[in-house]
Amino acid sequence: MRHLQRPIAGVLAVWMTVQATGCVGWKTVTLPEAVAENPKHKVQVVLREGGKVAADSVRARGDTVVTYQPGGMGTIALTNVSETKVRRFSLGKTIGLVVGLALGFFIIAGISYAASPDY
Repeated sequence: MRHLQRPIAGVLAVWMTVQATGCVGWKTVTLPEAVAENPKHKVQVVLREGGKVAADSVRARGDTVVTYQPGGMGTIALTNVSETKVRRFSLGKTIGLVVGLALGFFIIAGISYAASPDY
């Protein structure tokens, strides 16, 4: 059984890394939808020049988008906003991750078992 410790540790390290990043993805939404979903989801404002601004929440005030981050708040002219995105849970990514990790675990365990001298 000792020969399985290293592969199991590797699979667990990958699992913990993936869990830290989460099974989420960015979904493009309208600005009113991004405002309505706060504070449940992180928001990403994509600028017309190609930059991105990440925020904990956003508000629309006239022709300005106000972003709120831990470091303070910022403003962006609405004309400079290309799109807004929110971070959401992704069932497809989660299922793919679980199946992929399980498959990887069984492949590594099978190789380790076949290569062990006790076989």
